[in-house]
Amino acid sequence: MACGQSPSPENRLYFSRGINLSGGELNPGRTPAIYGKDYIYPTPEELDYYASKGFTVVRLPYRWERSRRCSEASTMPSLVASRES
Repeated sequence: MACGQSPSPENRLYFSRGINLSGGELNPGRTPAIYGKDYIYPTPEELDYYASKGFTVVRLPYRWERSRRCSEASTMPSLVASRES
């Protein structure tokens, strides 16, 4: 390829801008933890803000125990609702 020439589409490398956010991994000793008190996830508005800044990838750590559906459904409605919105 000559100097100053654009690469062909099949030869271009694409990079995604990413950001690390925190939330669901906080307060690991709190079991069961209360959503909004012991931990929280970013709101759709916060994610929209980062998207407007050009971020296309979000890494969001979480605690496995808070993501599983369990027999005690009363401990999970906030988490389920927050993931469905």
